[in-house]
Amino acid sequence: MTSSFAGTSHALSVALNEPRAKPFFEAIGGFGGGMFGGRLPDIIEPAITPRHRGPAHSLEAGVGAIWLSREVVPEWQAACRRLAEALTAKGTQFAAGSLQRMLCSFASIACYVFAGFLAGIGAGYVTHLVCDHGRPFLQALQNFTAVGLTL
Repeated sequence: MTSSFAGTSHALSVALNEPRAKPFFEAIGGFGGGMFGGRLPDIIEPAITPRHRGPAHSLEAGVGAIWLSREVVPEWQAACRRLAEALTAKGTQFAAGSLQRMLCSFASIACYVFAGFLAGIGAGYVTHLVCDHGRPFLQALQNFTAVGLTL
């Protein structure tokens, strides 16, 4: 759930700073991207043992996700937004209410949603790593309180 929130928040913050973005649709995509990104480390390295955290759960993987989100994903998002604008323009060539115009509109919206999805993946991935690496501390804290000790 935290990964979905992170994906939504990141996609929305990026979209609000882009003049060609549609923040509502990109936030929806960010929710899905955050959910997918949050599951991705465990898809790559399934939790079949308690010590399943390897390269996909490393600091390097987190830095790589952040780098991709800052350097590569914005170009992909810009391409999605350009395609969405082209589809919207193409849709205006058809009669109002026609199937072709509606399909162009739906495809345009899908491009904006996908742009948000792309932004959400990295945020969800990093959130998963942060939550996983905070877990040993939380487990130790629970062990202290279980035996009656307080910090």
